[in-house]
Amino acid sequence: FPPEILTFKKLENLVLRDNQIKIVPKSIAQLKYLKELYLWGNPLEVFPIGITQLENLETLEIAKTSIKEIPVKIKKLTKLNNSLSRKFNITQDYGTYVTTSWSRY
Repeated sequence: FPPEILTFKKLENLVLRDNQIKIVPKSIAQLKYLKELYLWGNPLEVFPIGITQLENLETLEIAKTSIKEIPVKIKKLTKLNNSLSRKFNITQDYGTYVTTSWSRY
């Protein structure tokens, strides 16, 4: 993850598709104006916890990653929550994480 991105404090759209990003730092939460985040096609295995603090996030694309669990805190993102059930099939709530399934295409 290029740390220089965090210098753009008013960034609203971030497209990082197919960039071999393995980790998105918790500090992504500094991008409080972020509305769209595209992480499609990166070898992410763990959901970036900092995303749960992005209150203005409306679109989150994590297809074609290896993420299998999403923190329950994601439900607090009300602007994203409207599309959450359409994008992610939340199959089980374990308190801290929910397991998910979705089309990887």
